[in-house]
Amino acid sequence: MDYTKKLNEAIQLKNNRKLNEALVIFLELMDEQPQDDYLLSNLGHLYFKMNDYKNSLIMLERACGIKKQGEFVLKLKADVLMRLGRMDEAETVLLSMLTKGFNLDVIKRLIKCLVEQKRFGDALNQINRVLQVIEYDRDTEITHGEILVKSGRFDEASDCFKRIIKRNPSDEFAYLRLIMIKLEHKPQEEVIEELRGILKIPSRSANAYLHDLLARAYKEIGRYEDALREYQESLRLKPDNPFTRKQLGFCYAKMKDYDGVIRTLSCCLLNDPDDTFVRASLLSAYRHTKRLDEAVKLLTELINKYPDKKNLFGIMRKLKKECSTDIPVCAP
Repeated sequence: MDYTKKLNEAIQLKNNRKLNEALVIFLELMDEQPQDDYLLSNLGHLYFKMNDYKNSLIMLERACGIKKQGEFVLKLKADVLMRLGRMDEAETVLLSMLTKGFNLDVIKRLIKCLVEQKRFGDALNQINRVLQVIEYDRDTEITHGEILVKSGRFDEASDCFKRIIKRNPSDEFAYLRLIMIKLEHKPQEEVIEELRGILKIPSRSANAYLHDLLARAYKEIGRYEDALREYQESLRLKPDNPFTRKQLGFCYAKMKDYDGVIRTLSCCLLNDPDDTFVRASLLSAYRHTKRLDEAVKLLTELINKYPDKKNLFGIMRKLKKECSTDIPVCAP
C-alpha cells in the first residue's frame, strides 16, 4: 500500500475512534515522511483524542514549524495548550487568529481561556464583542450567565438564562441555572421543598439536572438514601452523565455500601484516571471488602489504557504489597 493510502487509512481509523490501530500506522508513516506537516497535524489530533497532550503539542508545533497551518490546527493547538494549563500561550495563539477578523469559535475559546485565568472582566468584554455582532448564541449566553454568577451579579445572570428559556422553553440546563440562582443562600430544607414541588410538574419531572440538585440538597443534610434515589433517577434519565455517576458512587461511600461504590465508580476511573476522589473512594472500597486482587486488575487495565500516567505504577506497586497476587506489574 502506498503512502497516501496508508495515511488516509490511519485518518479514517482516527475518525472512527480506533485510536491504537491508527497510532501504529501513523508512527510507521513517520519513518517514511517525518516532515509531512499534514501527517504531523493528524498525529497531533490523534494524541489529543488519546488525552496525550504533551505529544499532541510536540506534533502540532512541528507541523507549524514546517508550514503555516490553517484554522483547525491552530484551534487544536490552543485547546492542547489550555489542557496543559499553559493559558498565556493559548491566549497568544487565539489573539493572533483574531487579527484576521471576527471568528465565533475562536472567541469562545478565548473566553474559556480568560475564565480559566479568572479574568472575568476581560471575558465579559469578549462576550460583549460577540453580542455586538450576532443577536444570539446559546453557548455565549450560558458562559455570560455563569461569569455573572461568579461575580455575584445574580439578577443579570438570571436575565441571561431567561433569554435562553424564552427562545427554548425546554432548555433543561438553563432552567436549572435559573432555579439555582433563585435558591442561592436558602436553607437546604427550603431548597428540598421547592425542588420537590417543581418536580411534581409533569413538564419538569424528567429534568435530570433537577434530580441532581435535589440529591445534592438531601446529601447536604445527611439524607443519603433520599439522595441515592434522586441520583439513580437522574442516571436513568441521562445514563451517560459522568458527574451524576460519580456523585452516586460517593453517596454509596457515605452509606458504607462498598459494593455499590465499586460497581458505580470503576467505569468512572477508567474514563477519568486523574480523578483522585474517585480513585481514593474506589481503593477504600476494595480494601473494606478485601478485594484488592480486583483493584490490581483494574489498575492493570488503567495502565494498559493510559501508559503515560506514571503515577499509576506507584499505586500499583503499593497495592501489590498489600495483597497476594501473581499479576505482574509492568515497568514504566
